[in-house]
Amino acid sequence: MIGAGILDKDLLIVDSSLKPENKDIVVAMVDGEFVVKRLYLKDGKVWLCSENREYKPIRLSSHIDFGIFGVVTNAIHPLR
Repeated sequence: MIGAGILDKDLLIVDSSLKPENKDIVVAMVDGEFVVKRLYLKDGKVWLCSENREYKPIRLSSHIDFGIFGVVTNAIHPLR
């Protein structure tokens, strides 16, 4: 999520009480693994996209086990 300003070893604050909206950064469970991605909702389709070109977008379908844990509200960068 480099393009979103989230770096390796950052501490993320996640609010699970928020309803995820289009273009939110979310913590999601995809096929048993936690991921941090940007959520895109368009024309009834759901995509999870990384802000790093090394990772391909994930188009969610009924074949993928998926759930959103929460919306990322803040990222804390370590200084040491």
